Amino acid sequence: MCVNQTQFKEILGEVTLLSGEPENAANSPDVPSNAPLANGPPKTAAQLKKESKKKEKLERFQQKQDKLKGQQAEKKPKTEKDKKELCVIMYDIPTAPGEMKDISGPMPDSYSPQYVEAAWYAWWEKEGFFKPEYGRKSISEPNPKGQFMMCIPPPNVTGSLHLGHALTNAIQDSLTRWHRMRGELTLWNPGCDHAGIATQVVVEKKLWREQKKTRHDLGRGRFIEEVWKWKGEKGDRIYHQLRILGSSLDWDRACFTMEPKLSMAVQEAFIRLHEAGTIYRSKRLVNWSCTLNSAISDIEVDKKELTGRMVLPVPGYKEGVEFGVRSKDIVEPLLKPQWYVRCDEMGRKAADAVREGHLSIKPEFHNKTWFNWMDNIRDWCISRQLWWGHRIPAYFVTIDDPSVPPGEDTDGTYWISGRSEEEARAKAAKHFNVAPDKVSLKQDEDVLDTWFSSGLFPFSIFGWPNESEDLKVFYPGTLLETGHDILFFWVARMVMLGLSLTGKLPFREVYLHAIVRDAHGRKMSKSLGNVIDPLDVIRGITLQGLHAQLLDSNLDPAELERAKEGQPSGQESLADLWILSRLTLAVDLCSAGFQNYDFPGITTAVYNLWLYDLCDVHLELLKPVFSGTDEIAIAVARNTLYTCLDAGLRLLSPFMPFLTEELYQRLPRRPSETFPSVTVTPYPDAAELHWRDEELERRMDLALLIVKSIRSLRADYNLTKTKADCYVKCQDADTKSVVLAHTSYITVLSSSRSLVILEPEDPAPEGSAVNTASDKATVYMMLKGLIDVEKEMAKLQAKKTELSRQLEKLRERVSGADYRTKVPPTVQQQDSEKMKQLETETQKVEEALSSFQRMA
Repeated sequence: MCVNQTQFKEILGEVTLLSGEPENAANSPDVPSNAPLANGPPKTAAQLKKESKKKEKLERFQQKQDKLKGQQAEKKPKTEKDKKELCVIMYDIPTAPGEMKDISGPMPDSYSPQYVEAAWYAWWEKEGFFKPEYGRKSISEPNPKGQFMMCIPPPNVTGSLHLGHALTNAIQDSLTRWHRMRGELTLWNPGCDHAGIATQVVVEKKLWREQKKTRHDLGRGRFIEEVWKWKGEKGDRIYHQLRILGSSLDWDRACFTMEPKLSMAVQEAFIRLHEAGTIYRSKRLVNWSCTLNSAISDIEVDKKELTGRMVLPVPGYKEGVEFGVRSKDIVEPLLKPQWYVRCDEMGRKAADAVREGHLSIKPEFHNKTWFNWMDNIRDWCISRQLWWGHRIPAYFVTIDDPSVPPGEDTDGTYWISGRSEEEARAKAAKHFNVAPDKVSLKQDEDVLDTWFSSGLFPFSIFGWPNESEDLKVFYPGTLLETGHDILFFWVARMVMLGLSLTGKLPFREVYLHAIVRDAHGRKMSKSLGNVIDPLDVIRGITLQGLHAQLLDSNLDPAELERAKEGQPSGQESLADLWILSRLTLAVDLCSAGFQNYDFPGITTAVYNLWLYDLCDVHLELLKPVFSGTDEIAIAVARNTLYTCLDAGLRLLSPFMPFLTEELYQRLPRRPSETFPSVTVTPYPDAAELHWRDEELERRMDLALLIVKSIRSLRADYNLTKTKADCYVKCQDADTKSVVLAHTSYITVLSSSRSLVILEPEDPAPEGSAVNTASDKATVYMMLKGLIDVEKEMAKLQAKKTELSRQLEKLRERVSGADYRTKVPPTVQQQDSEKMKQLETETQKVEEALSSFQRMA
C-alpha cells in the first residue's frame, strides 16, 4: 500500500532521521563520546571525525528544511482562476428554411463552424444552384463550355456515412463545384442502394428484438412491407449527412434502387440479357451461406486455414474453410441451381476499352488489377435466396400436354423471362407451340444480386430503357470517382453492363482514391466497429493594348466593364504586381491540379496563397499604404486586394463551401458582379490571367530572404519589440538594385528602424551582428546599446569553435588518400561547396567578434 506523507505521520508518528548508529547509552549526553560501548571497543578518532561531519550535514539539512517551511508560510495562497467554459457560438437569428442567411451583423470573434455553416445549404438548395438547369433555358441547348456528369456511388440504405464516405464525397464535391464554376452543364446525381443482404439482416434482427418473430412468421408480403416501413423511417439519414457535408447534389434527381423507375430498368436488363443468352440457368458449386441460406459470390468470401484444435465452434480441418464476409459464418460449397451471367465476352470488351484508350483509369497502376480481373473473369452468379431485392423476372414453365415432357429446374429451356406473367405466358405458349391456357407458371422466388442493379446505375437513374431528355443529355457520364476497393465489385460491372445494354461506356474516366483505414490498416467497416461518423468530426501584352483589343471586340458592354475592373491600372506598386503574379501562379496550379486529380497540389497552392503570400507579406505591406494620405495609392491597393480576396475565395470554394460563402457574402462587390453565391461564380481561369512575372517574383524572393535573415537575428538576440538599424552588404549590382527597389518593404516586414546598403569593400559596422541572406547579400544588425556584449561574444566564440570543428573534420575527409578516386564527383562537389560555406561563415563570425571587441 502507498500512503502520502501526512498519512505516514498519522500512522507512525513524527519520524526523525537517525545518524546510522544504534540507539544506546553511548549516545547519551552524560556518557563521554569515546566511552566504550557495551558490545564493542571505544571509537577511534577517525570514527568520531566521521560522526561529527554527519552531524553537521544533518544540522545544515534541518536548517534548509526550516527555511523552506518559513518561505512556504509567507507565500500567499494561490487563488484558483475561474475556468472559462468553452462555449459554441451559434447562429440564432430566426431564418426560415431556404431563406438567405442574415449577415448584417458582425462575424463572431472566434471561428465557429456551427455559426458559419448555418442556413447556407437550405438556401443553396432552394435557389437551385446545384441543378444543371440553373442559369439556362434547357439542358438540351448546346453549351460551348462542355458538360460534366457524375453519379454518386450509392451508399447502402442500412446505415450512416463514415469517414470513408466523407473522403469520397469531399473529392466528388470539389470536382463538381469546380466544373460548375467553369460554366459547364454540371450534374452530380445522388442515390441510395437497397443493400439486399444487409437490409434484410437488419430488419430481421429488428423483428426478432421487438416481436420475437422471423420473416417466415410474417410471410414474404408482410416482411417486404416491414422493410419499406423501416426504409421510410431510417433511409433519409444518409441524405441528411450528405447535406451537412455540403455535398452539391441535385436532390430533385435522387434515386433509390428499389423505386419503380430503377426496378423497371433492372427487369428490362435481365430480360434482354436472358433473351440474348448472356444470362442462363445452371446447377453448379456455389458458396452457400448457412446463416443467410443464400448463395454469395466468390469475392464475398474470406478463406481461412484452420489446423488442429481451435477456439471456434468449428472442427479442425486441414483444407481451407471459408467464411462469409457479410455474415462471418462458415460457407459451404454446395451444388445449387442458380442464375449466371456469361462474362467472358463482356470482360474482353471491358479490357479492350482500357487497352485502346477509350476508358481511362487513374492512377494508372490500377490498370494491372483491371486486366487481371477482366482477362481471368468467371461467370457471375446473380441469384440470391433472399426476399428483399429485385425479384428475378423469370418463370418456370409447366405444360399441361403429354406431348411436352416435364422439365427440370436446371433446364434453361423451361425458364421464360417476362415483364409480366401474361407476357411470360404468351412467350412460353409460342416457344412450346401450345395454347396459353395449357401453360402454368411459377415465378422464381430468388432476387438479384445487389451489384446487378448497382451496375445499371449510370443509366437506370435517367429512366432507361425510355429515351428521356436526361438520358440523351447526361449518358454517357464524364467521370466515375470511387474507392479502389470496389473496382471489380461495381466499376467493372457498370462497364460490362453499359457496353452490353447501351453499346456505350458509362463514363470516359475512372478516378480511384485511396481508402481511409484505421490504425491497424483495416478498411472502415460497421462489422469491425472501426467506423467514425463524420458528423462527430464536424461538430474544425501592355495594359493599353489589352484594353484596346477589348474595346474592338464583341464583348457585351457589361462584360467589358467587368473585364476592365479586374485589370491592373498601371499604377500598381511592386507589392501589388507581386501578389497578382502569385495569384496567377496559384490559379495555374489549381487548374492543373483539378485536371490531373492532384488534390494535395491544389490545396497546397491555395493554402500558400492565403497564408504565406497574402497574409504574411501583402497585407503587412498594405498597412503603411492604408495609413497614408496618397488617395491614388490607396485606391489601387484596395482594388488589388479585392481582386486577390475575390479570386482566393473562388479558388477555395470547392473545398470549403460554407466558409467561403460566409466570407464572399460579406465581401463588397464591384457593380458589374451580380452573382448571388460563390457557388455559381466563375472559377478563376488561368487563360484569362496575364499577370505572372517570374523575374519580379525572383527579385521579391531575394528581398524576402533578407527579411528572413533580419528576423532571424532579432530572434537570436531576443529583440522582439525593439527596432534596430540594419545594413545589407551587396556583392553585385543586381542585388543592390533589388535592395534599393524593395527597401521600404524590407524595413516594414523586418520591423527595422532603417536599412542602409553597403558596398562590397565597406567594413562591417562596428557593434553589429551578422547573418547571411544569400551568397550575394550579407545582413548586419546594429546591436550596440541593445544587448549584453560579453554574453554575445561568448555565443560567437562557441559558434566559431563549432565551425572550426566541422571545417577540420571536412578537411580531414577531403585530404584522405582515396577521396579523389572513391568518392563520387557529385559528393565531392557538395563537400567543396560545404567547405566554402563553412569558411565564409567562420570569416563572418570572426568579423562579428572583432566588432564586439571594439564595442566593448
